[in-house]
Amino acid sequence: MNKKGVAGFSNLHSFNFVYTFSPEEGGETVRGNFTVRRPSIMDRTSIEAEKLRMLGGFHFDPDNPGAGAPEFANNLADASSFLRVLVVDAPDWWDLDTLESMDLLGRIYREASKADPFRKPAAEKSPSGSGQGGDGEHGISFLDDDIAAMVDE
Repeated sequence: MNKKGVAGFSNLHSFNFVYTFSPEEGGETVRGNFTVRRPSIMDRTSIEAEKLRMLGGFHFDPDNPGAGAPEFANNLADASSFLRVLVVDAPDWWDLDTLESMDLLGRIYREASKADPFRKPAAEKSPSGSGQGGDGEHGISFLDDDIAAMVDE
């Protein structure tokens, strides 16, 4: 049962997922159903705490580049911590601790983040990750674009 929470938003978001790895990655196709819950206030705190743990206590500061966690690491930790805290059901192959494909992570995150009406949809964000704000607006850039930008530098 998909109960409605405050303001009529659904408490759960389920989606069917299919992904085929590139030939260089083996060409395997993975599929399955994911269910993600809408974050509570305590979930938001847990996501931020997990993100901080992943970044070794550092944070990304766009006004002070080089003084904290890089934007790419911040975005990766944001997506990973969101999924770690809020995924309530996933296929057997899903394991964040052994995941190697950032593209796979990004695609699952973009769909899973629809469970949180206060996160900007990935399509509204610029590839550079700008557009981050406070109070629930977390910028997850397109991870592949972040890697390309790092290589270009």
